[in-house]
Amino acid sequence: MRSPLFPLLFLLLGACVSPPLLQEVPLSPAVTLTLPPADTLGRRVEATQLVTLHYQDEAFTFEGRLSATPEAFVLVGTDSLGRRALRLRWSAAGLETERASWLPDSLRAENILADIMLLYWPEEVLRPRLAGAVLERSPTGRKVLREGTEIMRIRYPGPPWQGPPWQGPPWSGVAQLENMTWGYTLDVRSALVSP
Repeated sequence: MRSPLFPLLFLLLGACVSPPLLQEVPLSPAVTLTLPPADTLGRRVEATQLVTLHYQDEAFTFEGRLSATPEAFVLVGTDSLGRRALRLRWSAAGLETERASWLPDSLRAENILADIMLLYWPEEVLRPRLAGAVLERSPTGRKVLREGTEIMRIRYPGPPWQGPPWQGPPWSGVAQLENMTWGYTLDVRSALVSP
């Protein structure tokens, strides 16, 4: 019996190569994010992550290694058996994806990249690239609103992310992204390897 988790995973991963000027990525049926250039992160990052996707009553966990430089953002993901599932590279040349043959062709890498950007990219970079919604800061993170209704919630629990001064997303620590429209939650535990 096929798990209902798989259709959601198809939405979150992507095709092998996207055009150099990457299209808008849907965050919900009426909201899109135009992916910002890799150099707009504003810092270099090397981090490892443990990501758990919750959808309905199921959970899927994978490990990731992130590398962000002004030239490119690279993510390598492995499954719970240590098999390399996906490698994506976002640069001025566009989005390049290498994927394991056992991954379904319909998985969308650009949605994974968009979720990562919503979690970690500077708000001032993301705001003008959102169409159909607004990004606001909350006491514990961020939220995406469409016509006053919250469609995505991003939380960074624990200090120093709560209270002034709000220092931005933690590259070492816990983050959570909840997409209310599509009914999934990502729990992300990151460890900074190199600042």
